[in-house]
Amino acid sequence: MNSKTKDKIFVKGLENAKAGQLVSYTVEIVLAKPDIKEGGGFGIGVPPGFTFPQFSQQQKEGYVTVTSNTKAKLTLKPYEGKEKFIKIVVEEGPLKSGNKISICFGDKSGGGPGIRVSYQQASDVPVPVFRLDENKFLPASRRISFSSQGFKVLRCHLPATFRKNKPVKLVLVAEDAYGNRCEDFHGEIKILNRGISGTLPAKLVMNKTDKGRKELLFVPGNIDNFKVCCDHKGMPAQSNPCVKMDEAFPYNLYFGEFHAHTELSYDAGGSVDELYRYARDTSCLDFASASDHAAGIKNLSGYATHRYSLPFFDMADMPARWELNCHKTKAYHKPGRFVTFPGFEFTPSGLKGHRNIYFLEDHPEMVKAPEGWNTKEDILNGYIKGRKALVVPHHPPITWDCAVHEKRDPGIEGEGLEYADVDRKYQPVVEIYSKHGCSEYFGNPRPLKGQILGHFVRDLLEQGHKFGFIAGSDTHLANPGSSLIMSGPNITLQYRSGLAAVWAKELTRESLWEAVFNRRTFATTYNKTVILFYVNGMFMGEEGAVKGSRHISLKVFTAGNIIKIEIIKNNKVIFTTSGRNIIPDTESKEYIDKESSGRNEDFYYARITESEGEMSWSSPVWVRN
Repeated sequence: MNSKTKDKIFVKGLENAKAGQLVSYTVEIVLAKPDIKEGGGFGIGVPPGFTFPQFSQQQKEGYVTVTSNTKAKLTLKPYEGKEKFIKIVVEEGPLKSGNKISICFGDKSGGGPGIRVSYQQASDVPVPVFRLDENKFLPASRRISFSSQGFKVLRCHLPATFRKNKPVKLVLVAEDAYGNRCEDFHGEIKILNRGISGTLPAKLVMNKTDKGRKELLFVPGNIDNFKVCCDHKGMPAQSNPCVKMDEAFPYNLYFGEFHAHTELSYDAGGSVDELYRYARDTSCLDFASASDHAAGIKNLSGYATHRYSLPFFDMADMPARWELNCHKTKAYHKPGRFVTFPGFEFTPSGLKGHRNIYFLEDHPEMVKAPEGWNTKEDILNGYIKGRKALVVPHHPPITWDCAVHEKRDPGIEGEGLEYADVDRKYQPVVEIYSKHGCSEYFGNPRPLKGQILGHFVRDLLEQGHKFGFIAGSDTHLANPGSSLIMSGPNITLQYRSGLAAVWAKELTRESLWEAVFNRRTFATTYNKTVILFYVNGMFMGEEGAVKGSRHISLKVFTAGNIIKIEIIKNNKVIFTTSGRNIIPDTESKEYIDKESSGRNEDFYYARITESEGEMSWSSPVWVRN
């Protein structure tokens, strides 16, 4: 809800800002009535993705100073629990109508480098300003935009699978160093391995009218799998693998992102439009969801307060936000080309851990939470009962204090997820990886900042729960599937985006939904790797009975190099590759497990380590004796 105060606000220094740039900018406030008395003042936040402000070390990023044309004594203070915000507090004498305050973010006068702009380009981003006594967004608060940096890398995208004699679409995307599409790029691109198709041109030209994206269709020749290799001025680029499926195999492979936020979350940036356009046109995903927070920020307590958020958010805004989310999600939904799902993140409840909720229908009813609700109350189970809802737990062992805990402690921020809190029929998959890190087991590569033992994915599997694996990003910059490697200012979002891979019959909501609920999924940390994993003919996600030895079959195709393949049985590695050589991705691996575990049922999955530390995981197969 906006204030009715008519303070004037101006932002100077961001007119030509570019993503990732170090800048210095000023927010000027010209006061209107009423006057601000001692103890009052202003709260000001940096745009989403910017360096957090600070005013103790003038040689470092984000240094903030304040000046004014008034004799009132003003003090800069941190906004308790809100790292993106600062306070300007009147210590002596009132601020009166007509007085001007200038706040310099990234002040360079003391030798500092400035303040860093978000790595993700964006338009119409708020610079939030509010009076402390009102705690409402001032209507004169400005909105700014910043564009991509110059061209740095060419990305090549192919569908993950193809069929004999069917056309395949190659998409070329020009990006800057931060995963933003460079819409002003123009140049000649050579295709180096034209032998994969007689219809591929030797070169093509991307003009400015293409806005950094070029598509072409071709029919692959007599080849089982391939990657397209391109060159722009000596700069090579290679696509993800594209693998031919046997006509008898009923599924195609689709990549997408279920877990991404926009400014509707109020602790994130970028619009819903920007999120879906980025997923579809820049990272070239097949499906996506804008899964914004479903809860009012100011009414929460404990770990759910979202310290990066606007402090003045009001629960009364929720219906309008959800209506906008659903409306935009439906507008971008184009079966066969790009599929979207309405969804939201549901954090504060009597359940342990974080979960996202997704729907088949276009305009599902939002969960209703009482004003100032009690977080011990289980609202979710009653809400999803009888609905066609997909519930996805994510980062199950995470805590927010950057420490490792052996058991639950009421004093820590975050509680380990309890999978059994929700009926398994609603939650067929778990997010094993995101920008927060990996949740497979304690000590894994790319660890979460804070962790609680006993709540990792392997712990949940050992408890007897059955679910498939997906990955996501939990990006708060509306850029799902981004190639961005840098972490940005939010210290728990440390790594690059993960992806959910789904083996489905066709690219529709219904088909993807059926595939996810049957656990025909796998997870990757970024690469569009192709995995086919079987145990005695049972595909990933399936379960069944086997007498005697278990015959394990694995095929992997990746955009990078395969460094190591591991087969996990009941959370123990039973097969692993060895040697110094990389592993050809066209090679089919066969393993035979003759060892009895003594259990009634075993679970198996594959873990693949790729070059540059990227990883992927097949969903498990459960085998009864």
